[in-house]
Amino acid sequence: MINDIIILNIDGNRYLLTHGHELYKYVNLKYDYIMQGHTHCPTIHGKTINPGSASSPRSSNIHTCIIYENKQFNLINLDTFEIIDTRLIN
Repeated sequence: MINDIIILNIDGNRYLLTHGHELYKYVNLKYDYIMQGHTHCPTIHGKTINPGSASSPRSSNIHTCIIYENKQFNLINLDTFEIIDTRLIN
């Protein structure tokens, strides 16, 4: 069986990575940010990061991914390689 979640410690922050279809399971876990992709809808909002989908976007026709570099998340449009949104992490 494949694990439901991965917890990563990066640059002093704790990230919970999950598909996202059962988020209620993780309400008591300690993390700074959650990255989930269940909806395939790209967003960086508050403590939630959704990379969207590189192959099957749902909310738009934009193929997207997230790149983390130098304490910053960048939401990338894979069709144009433009940055759609960005979030600097403390």
